[in-house]
Amino acid sequence: MKKLLISLVLVFFISISTMKAYAYYEDANTDYITEEHPQVLLSQKMMTEAGKRLVPSGSILGVNDVEEVVFSYRVFVQDGLKLEVEESNILFNGQELGVVQDLFNFDYSISVLEEDALHTNLFEASEAGYFVEVVLRVSMENPSLEEYEMVANKAMTFEVIFQANQ
Repeated sequence: MKKLLISLVLVFFISISTMKAYAYYEDANTDYITEEHPQVLLSQKMMTEAGKRLVPSGSILGVNDVEEVVFSYRVFVQDGLKLEVEESNILFNGQELGVVQDLFNFDYSISVLEEDALHTNLFEASEAGYFVEVVLRVSMENPSLEEYEMVANKAMTFEVIFQANQ
């Protein structure tokens, strides 16, 4: 009887620790904003679907043309904090072209998905908060001929900064 009781207690503790380790593993791959971790920086390369091209808003669309490129992010935000999102470090083929950065519009929409908890550390309690979906739509204004020649057929990269605000 004593061995059975010890075995049951051992199985209980193993299952609890396994559940906690699995929850931490699942949450470790989530971008999150907390008081201790107030900023997340993601590098992004602007790519359209295969064979598609970004054209200025209001243009007549050809078969392979798109007016915007959409990026979607899922971020956890600790209770009591608000999320701010901005772009920075816009580069074209690795070079900063400040003249043409105003050609591109970065429109963000943030929607709350669900309230939940996140395990940010394996040996500490979880953080209470909520998950948000951030949708970024990148579009382009009509360029002049000089601006067009500066950005045509060049890869655009940029960084998206998720930051806490109280």
